Amino acid sequence: MMTQHMLKKLSKYLPAIFMSLVIASGLTISVLGIYFVGQQKNDIILKIKKELSVNIVQVSSRLESLAHQYIQQAIDEIAAAPLNYSNQQQVLARIKKLVIRHSIARYPFFIDSEGKFIFPFTGTAVPAAINPPEIQIDNMDIRLLYQQAQDMEFNKNAYLDAIRDYLRCLNNYGGTYIEPYIFNAVARCYFKMEKYSQAVAYYSEILERYPDQLEKDQTLYFRTLRQIALSFKNKGDIKGATRYYIRLYEEIPRYQITADASALHYFKNEALAFLNQHIQKGKPEINRFQKAKKIDSLDSASQLDITLSWRYFDIEEDIQQANQEITPTDHIRFQKLKELFDTTDEKTQFYHRIKRINHWPKLQISALQIQRFLDSDTNTIQQIALQKMPGKNGNRAVFFGFLVSHQFIRSTLLPDALEGMKREDDLAYLFIKKNTAMKREYPDNVFTHSLLSYAFQKTLLGNDLIIASKDGNFFEIRARKEIRIIYILIFALLFALISGIYLFYKYIAREAELIKLKSEFVDSASHTLKTPLTRIRMLTEKLHLGWINEESRRDEYFRTIISETDLLTEMVNNMLNFSKIESGKKTYTFRKESLSGIVQKVIDQFDRHITIPGFRIETSFQQDIPPLELDPEAIELVVMNLMQNAIKYSNDAKFISVKIYNGKNRVILEVSDKGIGIPEQDIPRLFEKFFRVNSPQVSSREGSGLGLYLVKHAVAAHGGKINVASRPGEGATFYVSFPLHRNTKETQKEN
Repeated sequence: MMTQHMLKKLSKYLPAIFMSLVIASGLTISVLGIYFVGQQKNDIILKIKKELSVNIVQVSSRLESLAHQYIQQAIDEIAAAPLNYSNQQQVLARIKKLVIRHSIARYPFFIDSEGKFIFPFTGTAVPAAINPPEIQIDNMDIRLLYQQAQDMEFNKNAYLDAIRDYLRCLNNYGGTYIEPYIFNAVARCYFKMEKYSQAVAYYSEILERYPDQLEKDQTLYFRTLRQIALSFKNKGDIKGATRYYIRLYEEIPRYQITADASALHYFKNEALAFLNQHIQKGKPEINRFQKAKKIDSLDSASQLDITLSWRYFDIEEDIQQANQEITPTDHIRFQKLKELFDTTDEKTQFYHRIKRINHWPKLQISALQIQRFLDSDTNTIQQIALQKMPGKNGNRAVFFGFLVSHQFIRSTLLPDALEGMKREDDLAYLFIKKNTAMKREYPDNVFTHSLLSYAFQKTLLGNDLIIASKDGNFFEIRARKEIRIIYILIFALLFALISGIYLFYKYIAREAELIKLKSEFVDSASHTLKTPLTRIRMLTEKLHLGWINEESRRDEYFRTIISETDLLTEMVNNMLNFSKIESGKKTYTFRKESLSGIVQKVIDQFDRHITIPGFRIETSFQQDIPPLELDPEAIELVVMNLMQNAIKYSNDAKFISVKIYNGKNRVILEVSDKGIGIPEQDIPRLFEKFFRVNSPQVSSREGSGLGLYLVKHAVAAHGGKINVASRPGEGATFYVSFPLHRNTKETQKEN
C-alpha cells in the first residue's frame, strides 16, 4: 500500500524530473562542445590555410593558361599572313595592328638571325633637331674657338661659356656666310637653358638678316622655324607657336616637290601634330591649314587618322579637349600607339638587352617559347614571348617577340581567372614579380600582409601569385569568427532545446487543463441537464396523478414544462454545435435578413425568463439599418447566449439593455447588464472553449463554458467581431459588429 502511494506521488513529479534530466544533459553537452571547439583553434587555422592553398593553385593554373592563350593569339596575329620584312610600311602596319588588338604585347620587335633589328627601325627616321651643321672655317684660330664652344655646349653642358665663345667667333669672323650658323648656335644654347625669349630673338635674327642664305640651306631654314615655334610652345604662347608651325607646315610640302623630304619628316609631323590639336573651326589660320593639308594629300583624312599615321607623337594628356570627335575607344587606341612610338628608358634598355643576345643563329624556334631574362636594374625576371616567323629577311631567319605585359595580366587576366571563385572582401589576389615588394607593384594597395604565395612554374615563371589581407592576424581573426559562429549555433541549439521543453511542458499543461475542463464540463452538463429533466418529471407526475385541479395552475405547469423543454433543447443544440465545430462540419446558411427582427424574436421568446425573475429589458433599434447577410439560427444562438448570461450572472440589479446601431461600415449589436461583471485578467480567455471564470459567484451558477465559444465562432463566420468591456460588480457590455457587406474570402480566412 505504501509502495503504491509513493509511486502515485512520484508520477506527479515525473514530467518535472524528466525535463530536469533533459536540460542537465543539454547543458552538459553544450559546455563540453564549447570547451572542445575552443581547443580546435589550430585545426581551424590549418583548415582555412588548406582552403586558401587550394584556391591559389586553381587561380594560378587558370591565370597561366589565360596568359599562354593571349600570348599565342598575339603571335598568331603577326604570323597570319606573309610579310615583306624590307617594306617598313608593311612591317609597321602589322605592328600597329598587334598593339591595338593585343594589350598583352609590349615593346614588339622583329630581329633576324644575325641579331639585327628589323623593327624597331635601326635607321633614324628623323634628323637630329639640334645637332650642329658642319661648316667650313678657314681661319685656324676662329675654328679652334668654334670647336671649343661646341665642346662647352655638347660635352660639358657649360652653355654660358659656350655662348661667350660663339659670340667671340661672331665678333672676329663676322660678315661671312657662317654668321647665321653662329646665331643658330647661340639660340640653341639659350633654348637648352630654357631661356626661350632670348632663343626666339636670335632665331628671329637669322630669318630677318639672312633670307638669301636660308634659301640655299633650307634645312637651316626649317630648323629655325621649328625652334621658334617650339620655343613659343614651351613658353605657353600657343598663338605664337601656331603662327610659326603653320608657316613650317606650309613650306615643307612645297619643298618636298623639288627635293628629298625624308630629313624633314620629323618637322612636318611635329607641326601637323600641333596644328591638328590647336587650330579649330572659326580660327583665321584654318584656311591656310586646310590648303597645306591638301598639298600634303591629307585634306580628306580625319584628325584621328592623321594622328595615328605619324611616327611622331606629341599630345596633351587630355586629348578629348583637343578633339571632341575622339571617342574613349579611339583614345585607348591612340594611347597604345603612342606607347609604341614613345621613347622611354625602360623601352631603350629592353631593346638593348634583346640586341645583346648572341645566340640568335643557334635558335631553332618553330613554336611559341617564353624566354626569360633578369632585369639587373630591378633584380626581377621578365618574360619575352618569342617565335620564329615564316619567310626570311634576305637569307636570314626572322624572329618576332615582345615583352609580356604584367599590367595587362594584373588588370585583365587576373580578374578573369578569379571569375566564379568565392571572393572575400578581406582578401586580395596580387600578381607580382618575384623578389619585388608588394608596395612597389601595388603602391595604393591596402592589402599589405602576405598570407600565401604561389610561384608560377610555366609561362609566368619568375612571378608569384600572392593572397594578401589587410590585417596581419587574418588567420587568428578568421578562426575566432568561425569559433564564434559555432558557439552561436551551440547556444541556439541549447535555446531551442530549452524552448522545446518549455513548449512541450506548456502543451502538456494545456492538455491537462483541457482534460480537467472537459471533466468539469461533463459534471456541469450532467447537472444542468438533470435539473430541467427533474422539474419536467415532477410537474408531469403531478398532472398525471390529478393533483392539480385548478385550470390556471395546470396551464402554468404546462408552460413551465414547455419552457424547460426549450431550455433543454437549447443545451443539446449547443453541444451539437460544439461537436460540429470541433469536427469541422459546422456550416452556415446566409440570406438577407433584418438583424432587428431576429433580435426582437429572441427577446419575445425570452419574455417568460425575463419577466418572472423581475428583469427589466430596454431596447433601442436604429430604424434605417438595411438587411444584412445573416444565418438566422446562428444569430438567434448569439443573442440567446448573451441574454442568458446577462440573466444568469445578475444579482439584485435586474436590468438588460439591447441596442442596434450603425458604426463605421458596420452594424453594432450591443448587449449589456448590471450583473457581477468579469475580472480584467479573465477577459482574454473568455471566448475559449470550456473556460469559466474561477470565482464562487460563477461556479455556483449552472454553465458549460461553451456558450461564448459558440458565439465567437458564429460571429466570425459572419465576418464580424465581438468585444467585451467589464468591471467586477458593474456588469458587462458585449459589442458584436457585423459588416454591411460580407466578404466571403475574409470570412473564410477569419474562420
